[in-house]
Amino acid sequence: CCRDKSFLHYKLGRIFDLMDFDKDGKFERKDFTNWTNKSMENMAGIGYEVTDEHRKKTERLAISVYNIFTLYGLMGKNKKRYVGFVSVVSQMPGFNMIVKLLMKKPFKLYDFDDSGDW
Repeated sequence: CCRDKSFLHYKLGRIFDLMDFDKDGKFERKDFTNWTNKSMENMAGIGYEVTDEHRKKTERLAISVYNIFTLYGLMGKNKKRYVGFVSVVSQMPGFNMIVKLLMKKPFKLYDFDDSGDW
């Protein structure tokens, strides 16, 4: 019948907690853009050249990724809703293929030295 999803729910809950940048219990667009800006600061802090153009591209991409992962914000209202939505969607046929396609662009933006390693 159904496999136990407790580990999946635990991991998705942790992702929600990490992405809730301001720790208000909601995963909003500003949380994701703040998280993205912080990651750009960290990349600049370890020596990578982060241009304004790169920051703008990353912020635009962050908004589109946020919209996909939270169904345009509807599923980011609270942890339970987010975990339930992503756990159902992740069990759908073709999910892995779609995620691989979606993640190519963010990976390229964060691969500053074109090494294929992030």
